[in-house]
Amino acid sequence: MRSEREQKIRSVIRQSQPDLTVIELRDFSARVFLRDQHLEVAHATGELAGIRIDLTADLTLSKTPDSEEKRKAQREAAMRRLEVMRDYRSQIQLALDWLARFEFQTPPTLVAHARGATQSLEALEVDLRFTARDFAYRSYQCRELLAEVTLAGGVVDLRRLRLADALGSLDAMATWRRGEEAVDFRLTSNADLTTAADVLLSTDALREVVFYDQGPSLALEGRWFYGTTGKAMKRPLDARGEIHCPRFTSRGEVFEGLSASFGVNAEGLYVRDGVLRHRTGSANLQLLLHETQGLRYRATLKMDPSAFKPFIAREQTR
Repeated sequence: MRSEREQKIRSVIRQSQPDLTVIELRDFSARVFLRDQHLEVAHATGELAGIRIDLTADLTLSKTPDSEEKRKAQREAAMRRLEVMRDYRSQIQLALDWLARFEFQTPPTLVAHARGATQSLEALEVDLRFTARDFAYRSYQCRELLAEVTLAGGVVDLRRLRLADALGSLDAMATWRRGEEAVDFRLTSNADLTTAADVLLSTDALREVVFYDQGPSLALEGRWFYGTTGKAMKRPLDARGEIHCPRFTSRGEVFEGLSASFGVNAEGLYVRDGVLRHRTGSANLQLLLHETQGLRYRATLKMDPSAFKPFIAREQTR
């Protein structure tokens, strides 16, 4: 999305001023109308950090205070707005850094509409619609990305996120409240989760798993923790879900399918009704891993155990 020279300049600025958010704006144009205390922005367009933007706004401006008491109150309100902007700034930077990993054939687009009164950012409402098509991250080819977001009252509401690839699609919703280092989310997917996990979560733990004609069906909901809160947690996630995998291969071994219910939080994780199907039979698993209670499990094996040899490192265990 950015040239090598732009990336170097951005890196130098961020190293010298790590708390500063740097955003490039190019080819900007807008029509602005100001009547009394009313500001209207009609189709402000340009390229913001490699993203084509189209912004409209309908805002009520604060009146000039006519007393020292009101001027003091206005200054205090301005400081509160600055604090709000600082909170949002870090989220904007995270989003821009995440998008920077992709290679876009054409710039993605962002359509935004803002309305409300400028004296209180908490009273402002902003609707965002982000779209991108035919882009890549490493070997992952994505056909479409759509995100619809509303910002209001200190809450960022991701009403819809859709990611489509060759195997299927991922649909999600999420909510973030200003001042919290946690995101409430819900998602369903039958997309290429092995590569999508690398893209979305920066983990390649599933890279050795290859699915055939269809991706796994996943339903997951819960809360994800990040920042200082997430770093202090062994598992920065509190979630529950179900997974159903069709035929897949890993480390040269072919499995006919996998299904399970599971949960994970700071205290541990569990697997219920786990079933792994193989051409020689099946394996069933119930498992609980707790930080203080240790590991408990019940397994029934009705398949050739040599299928697990590629996943075992110790020769004695093999």
